[in-house]
Amino acid sequence: MSWGKNRGCSFLESACYSHSPAPEFCNDTFLSCSTDTKSVTFCASTLFSNNCKMRALKYDCLNTDKTLEVFETVSAESQCHYYKNTHGTTAGCVKTRCDYEQMKYHIVKDDGQYTFDFLCEYKNQEHIIPNFGFTVLCEDPKVICTKKLECPNNCNGRGICMDNGKCLCDTFYDGDLCGRFIGCKEDALSICSQILEAQSVDTSTLSNDYASALRQLKEAQTR
Repeated sequence: MSWGKNRGCSFLESACYSHSPAPEFCNDTFLSCSTDTKSVTFCASTLFSNNCKMRALKYDCLNTDKTLEVFETVSAESQCHYYKNTHGTTAGCVKTRCDYEQMKYHIVKDDGQYTFDFLCEYKNQEHIIPNFGFTVLCEDPKVICTKKLECPNNCNGRGICMDNGKCLCDTFYDGDLCGRFIGCKEDALSICSQILEAQSVDTSTLSNDYASALRQLKEAQTR
């Protein structure tokens, strides 16, 4: 958890607006990247923010039904990057592939409809996407590639690669690389099953049978 890390007790004990400006809070209209680079976020109030605004999830880079920009790709290899257009700086998901010997990485698009391959050698390096007026900004290659090297395939896109090189898995998943589907907790079966039945859970590269696990979940609900 990076939100509020090393901020001290006063961060929790005092009102959010007393910390403004602070990286945990915002007051803007542009999209940005989450700290783990797994999703695109926007500035919004929540039920818990006491009228202050925080970065909230817009869509994740693994799975989304949002209409994407032409250069974006959602996959387990994708990470959030900033880019510039005629309106300013915003964010989107792009596929990244690391060269671990050089500690550099490529931003690629290879879906057959549109193709490019840009090499990122340093932070804020710019690559112009021809014909569309977008300029993609590179992140620090050492940060991007260290994450992928220590946690292969970036925890399959289902968790956060921690400083110790281990995956902290998202809800529903377990295992060294978050590759095992574990279903729902007993106290949240109803809402959890609705999420699963809507197929809002990524099932690719699982080490166990998702269909059987979902069947067991439904049987547990009827007992």
